This record gives sequence, structure tokens and C-alpha cells, in this order.
Amino acid sequence: MVSTYFALDRSRVIDRIGRVLTPLLLGLLGIIVIWSVLSPLGVPADTGEAAPFRLGLLTGYQTGDVFGGIMFGIIFIEAFRDRGYTPGPRYTGALWGMALVTFLGLFFVYGGLEYLGATGSGVLGSDVPQAGLLTALVGQLAGKVGANTLAVAVLLACLTTAVGATAVLGEYIQKWSRGRVSYKAGVLAVSLTSLVQAFGGVDYIVALAEPIFLLLYPVGIAIVILGLLPRAWLNDGVWKGATILAIVMGVYDLVASLAGKMGGTMPQALRQMHDTIPLSSAGFAWLLPTLAGGLVGGLLWKLSGQPNTGCAEAKGLPAE
Repeated sequence: MVSTYFALDRSRVIDRIGRVLTPLLLGLLGIIVIWSVLSPLGVPADTGEAAPFRLGLLTGYQTGDVFGGIMFGIIFIEAFRDRGYTPGPRYTGALWGMALVTFLGLFFVYGGLEYLGATGSGVLGSDVPQAGLLTALVGQLAGKVGANTLAVAVLLACLTTAVGATAVLGEYIQKWSRGRVSYKAGVLAVSLTSLVQAFGGVDYIVALAEPIFLLLYPVGIAIVILGLLPRAWLNDGVWKGATILAIVMGVYDLVASLAGKMGGTMPQALRQMHDTIPLSSAGFAWLLPTLAGGLVGGLLWKLSGQPNTGCAEAKGLPAE
């Protein structure tokens, strides 16, 4: 209900998140992070995990930050334009400033929480469930006060994400239906669907989202990286080739995840092929195929002489 209230007034979504929710969230998380640095739980211990980086990367997919950034970027850009920013140096400078502040904030929060997890690795047993791990660590660090602070911080974190996602999806539904479904009706439909899913609990949501993220995250990261490159380096073939290969690799991860959940495994030949791809052990099996797809797709597109419709649509955006 709270997220619906914040999202219903589309023109004030950014103000409500930026002026109220985010400062409170950063303040509370900052207290936990600084506390963990000044009074660490212990020293990092060997947990026996064979590939900790891969585990951390794939588990980090659950945050949804990449897709959250892509979705919420729509709201930010519209807010910029509503405040009088037009494509040009001032517009680009403001976007880079926003990106820098976001990076520093995320680096501080996630770096601090990672430090908390590392220093607490020898304190808790491996049987602690994923959903309660952070709560247990903060409880060990700061007792009941810390646990209550974390509870409020988690509530605010979920609320900011819920508000942004609800607003974006409400707008998408309005555009997809060509106005037959209003923005407010879309927001209410999204809120009701989210409410029903929430009754399943954290573990249910994580289990439901994991295969979807495994499928979509490679292409999401590829889109972000391509979006940062100068447009002179790109054509439609680069985008299409990279996207197709990223989706193919994501499909493999999706099927492998579903097979594992059902007690099965991928065919040995496929697993061997997958494991021979460089960086597969680190969770980046999709990276080199996506790069190759972009290069081959760009070359074929250039040789074909076809127009770059995507680049033409981007002419109204500020130049790098």
C-alpha cells in the first residue's frame, strides 16, 4: 500500500524517493557499515567454497540492480527533462554526475556489507539460511539495536525498489495498451500482483527469480556495456549479435538451473563445452561469446550495407 501511494503520482516519484527514502536508507546502512569497520566481528575464514567469486556473482544477480538501473533510468531521464535539461553538455554532465554519485553510494554500501560478511565468515555456521544471513551478522555485530536498524534499512531498500519498479511497469502497461489502461490502473495491477507474490516469502521469491535473472542478466550487462561505448563504434549488427549470443548463454544457465532444481543435470557433452569457455569458472561464460557475437554481427551488418535504424533513433540523445 505504501509503495502504491508513492508510485501513483508519477510526477513526484523521483522527489519522494530522492528526498525522503534514499537519504534515510543510506544513513541507516552507513551506520551498519561504519560499525562493522570500527568493530569487526573477526577475520575472514576459509568457508570451503571452491569458487567464492562465482557464488558471489551469481548470488548478486538477486539484487536486480542492473535491471533496476535500466528501468529506473527511464524515470530519471524524464525527471531531468521535466526540470528543463535538454540534450547537450549540461544534460550529459548531469547524467555523469548522477552516475558517479550512484557508483560511490553502491560501492560504499556493498563494499561495506561484503566486508561485514568476510569478517563474520568465521562466526556463523554454514547452515545459516540465505534470507537470515545478514540479520544474523548484524545481530552479532550490534545486538538488538543493530538488528532493528537493519530491519528499517531493508524496509526502505525494498520500498525504494518497489516504488520505482511499480512506476516504470505502470507506465509500460499504459504504453503497451496504447492508453486503454491508465497509468494508475497499471500501478494498482502491479501492486496487487506483487502483494500476492510476497506471501510466498523471501526464499520463494529468490527461488522464483533466480532462473529468470540467470537468463536475462547476461543480456542486461551486455546492453549496459554497449550503451557506454561511443556510438561511432556501434551499428545495429553489434547490438543484435551481442544480444543474441548473450541470450543463448543465458538460456543455458536457465536450463541448467531448472535441471538442478528438479534433481537433474545437463548432458555431459554440453557441460564440457560450457566449462571449456574461458572465464566460465568465474561465472562469465557468456562474456567472450557475447563479445564475439557483437564483433561478427557488426562486421556482417557493415558488409551488408543496411541502415542503422537504432543509431538513427539515438540522434536526439546527447553525444559522448
